[in-house]
Amino acid sequence: SLLQLLLDSSDWESVRLAPFDDNYEPNDNIGIEAEVLYFDWLHDGLGVQLDEDWYVIKGVENHLYVEAYFLFPLISHDLEIWYEDAPGIFSILWGVSSTGYNLVIDVDLPKYGDYYILVNGPNYGIEYDLWWSLGEGDDYFEENDDFSTAAEIYPNYYWDLWIVNDDDDWYNISLNVNDFIEVSIFFDHFEGDLQLELYNPNNNRRAWSDSNDNDEYLSFSVFMSGNWSIRVFHEYGNTRVYYELDIWVNGGGDDQYEENDIATDAYNITSYEGFWIAGMQFDVDLFKYGHAQFSDCPC
Repeated sequence: SLLQLLLDSSDWESVRLAPFDDNYEPNDNIGIEAEVLYFDWLHDGLGVQLDEDWYVIKGVENHLYVEAYFLFPLISHDLEIWYEDAPGIFSILWGVSSTGYNLVIDVDLPKYGDYYILVNGPNYGIEYDLWWSLGEGDDYFEENDDFSTAAEIYPNYYWDLWIVNDDDDWYNISLNVNDFIEVSIFFDHFEGDLQLELYNPNNNRRAWSDSNDNDEYLSFSVFMSGNWSIRVFHEYGNTRVYYELDIWVNGGGDDQYEENDIATDAYNITSYEGFWIAGMQFDVDLFKYGHAQFSDCPC
């Protein structure tokens, strides 16, 4: 059999499983082969970096934000933006490389036209997601720039957040009398100095943290029930700063998919296809896809 042939083979270097390529091939060259991005994300599943992957955004100007997220970054990957400087002559506008999960380009465009995005790397078949926006990008909780537009959240760990320029990020969490809330943010102080504040339902500041470290932490015993607000902001400056947000209430936290501890309450993740979700495992967490039906019977 084929399996026995492989087991008997002494040439193990030649035995490997070749991963499948993505649905955007062939897009191995700049120009007419490039996959046109009609949406601001990869609309037909994740990309697979097995060779050069070229995409094009047609007819844009002023500013472009592009982000690639690699699911399993084993080695350095590249993200570049190119444009046609003269007929048939393509020039690179910007490029970044990293061994991490995220690659980001946030750049002013020199002129109106078509702009090409290159995703490249070691050709190991690593899956990635890609999205873009005109103007300066922001995170998935926007718009949450003030007390009145605070994003509703729950005790959980939230990653891939960022402050853009002099923007503020506000979050809203429901608390009860005598709840004890702890909030932390983690970031690179070299990118910018973030500060952390807690406001009661009447928009009065009750706790804050303003150190010069790579993290900020505050805690507070709640004296009134209602929607309390968390503010993350630049102390000074207008750089882009990535951060992570961690919230605990009464010594514990759970995610925004609760209550999903039994089969009948399984959280439907159909709309999340192709995306990672960030959960916390403090109990049984059940999810369903499509119209799946569950039974609590262990048989």
